[in-house]
Amino acid sequence: MLEISANIFNNYIMIFKSTRLSISLLLPFILLGHFSCTEKEIPVSLSIELIDKGITMTHSKANDGVVEIYLISENEAEGELLVKALNASGLEIARSKAIMTLQKDDAKQFTFNFDKGLDLDSVTKYQVALRKK
Repeated sequence: MLEISANIFNNYIMIFKSTRLSISLLLPFILLGHFSCTEKEIPVSLSIELIDKGITMTHSKANDGVVEIYLISENEAEGELLVKALNASGLEIARSKAIMTLQKDDAKQFTFNFDKGLDLDSVTKYQVALRKK
């Protein structure tokens, strides 16, 4: 999504009118100099199974195909964590995994790297789950 400040744009118009600059000189500066990209925040959630095991997530960050989560455990827990990338239809389109070993009253940060081929524009949320045995 591209945004431009209305105030900056109005200032350029005033400069243009007062100095009679050519629009062909001013337009590239406006278009290239003051657009900013904003990234969408992609939610990360824990599965019910992990919540039932007494695991909570206090921090998550998803950016450029990397998901970082901070988990706290009430009880001892171990297994393979899966982070599934889901599309708008709720279908899994990619996954990444890590081994989880948490002691009672323990906490750790986990980082999951997704394949560079993942179409990040298709990802609407990430789901953290425990791999079924």
